[in-house]
Amino acid sequence: LLSGGVLFFVFLREYCRVRVKRLIIFLEGRLPKFLVFLLHKFREAANALGSLRSRSRLGSFFLLSCFVWASDLLSVWSAFAAGGIYLRPLEAVFMAAFPVFATLIPFQTPLGLGTFEATIASGLFVLGVPVASALRASVFLHAQFLLFSVIAFLASHRIRKSGASVIS
Repeated sequence: LLSGGVLFFVFLREYCRVRVKRLIIFLEGRLPKFLVFLLHKFREAANALGSLRSRSRLGSFFLLSCFVWASDLLSVWSAFAAGGIYLRPLEAVFMAAFPVFATLIPFQTPLGLGTFEATIASGLFVLGVPVASALRASVFLHAQFLLFSVIAFLASHRIRKSGASVIS
């Protein structure tokens, strides 16, 4: 849904030469506030993609995206291996999407405790993993994600305090 909305706005702007801002203003009084909010977010994402006009920038963006997804896949696979579950490559790809699903659940507990584990364990259960092993592996994965998040936060806080710039 999100990708479709963003691509729709990119299509309108680039190929139909429609003024997206005028379209949103027209629809604001006719749609529920939530849908108007989504339209604004789609437009922001489309504008961000519009900044990648050159092929070299688009290629760099694509390669960095591949690196991020491969790193995510590796972290999911390694957490499951630490929990004693060894997945085949396609199963690992399937399970790499579940941490994203866990963050999309509308009701969340602090740090996603419980909801994250239940989502991951349900995905593993679909693959035929016993419940006890699935819960253990989901706890390993969540601990790994939280640990890396804390390390990233501390590193960014330290960089900000020192006045160094990450982007030159």
